Amino acid sequence: MQLARVADVNDRQVFKPCTLIDDQERVLRMYCGRSHVLYETRDGSLISFGRNDYGQCSIHEKEVNRPVPALYKTRTGAVQQVKYPKFFSTGWFHSLLVKDERLYACGYFSYSPMSGHVIFNDVTDIVIKVPFKEITFVGSGDHVCTIVVDNCRIIQMNTNLEVYNVDNLREICAYKSGFCYISTGGVIYQPEGNNIVQAKEYSSFGCYDLRTTAVGGFSFKSRKLEKSIIGTDEYSLDCNVYSSFCSHFVYNTKERKLYAYGSNSDHQLGVGTASAAKGSEVSSINQILSDNSNWDILDIHSGCDFTIISIGVPYSKNVIRFKNNLLKNANASLLTDVKFL
Repeated sequence: MQLARVADVNDRQVFKPCTLIDDQERVLRMYCGRSHVLYETRDGSLISFGRNDYGQCSIHEKEVNRPVPALYKTRTGAVQQVKYPKFFSTGWFHSLLVKDERLYACGYFSYSPMSGHVIFNDVTDIVIKVPFKEITFVGSGDHVCTIVVDNCRIIQMNTNLEVYNVDNLREICAYKSGFCYISTGGVIYQPEGNNIVQAKEYSSFGCYDLRTTAVGGFSFKSRKLEKSIIGTDEYSLDCNVYSSFCSHFVYNTKERKLYAYGSNSDHQLGVGTASAAKGSEVSSINQILSDNSNWDILDIHSGCDFTIISIGVPYSKNVIRFKNNLLKNANASLLTDVKFL
């Protein structure tokens, strides 16, 4: 069984147990926007809380200071609670949902045809102009978002809608200002005008394990360099890097310690001071890990002015072995080769 402890930054500027989520074992997936949160529970419910001035929480309330089920408008016009989402994501002032191979949007987007909905509304026909079988990815940046259709067509919604056809997609992420993907050959690609081009600085690194948030950049690991990389910063391959707003966290899996780097103007890094962090230990989290030898950091979710960290017992050895076997075959794997049901 996966156990989790969820923490958030409170007025004391350090991490403490989150009071908004009273049964952490129920959290399956979580995404953070600028100042709002969506998460899925084990019973398939999609729950939201936080800032809702643009309708990004997808409920009929202006401010959401407690977890509330997110709503969507069906194709018949009925308003229902969201159950069993396929995908969802959060941008600064928007959220996206994929359910029954339909795309739903709420909140504010740079792409104006998607904007203005205070609960999830179907925007599939606005975004996807050709017949398709399935939506295979959805992700959000600040006011931009990206979806993948049939694992071969990337659609980015910025001020305009751009479509890129690809045939070698293995991993993809949407970050603050756009998207990037890793090919089956371990090369990072990014959009440049109307084309997709290799990110030259990463062209031969043997890249894998993309990580990102809607408020930051992206990180990845390099087999060739044996490094974890975010921007111009490099760490050992044992480190997992999590981007945040003008900052990032580094979790050293061997030491079992969490470190923070970058801006901490809103105390979002939880290191007890507003000054910039330069490899500062996140002592409140590290103390929990020290007190619980079988616990680990399960995930880190960042908004602009807050951070939520899930801590608990990691996956069983069988699950870890399964994930490792997948990574061994990663060079031959496409994004949709494996599905978790």
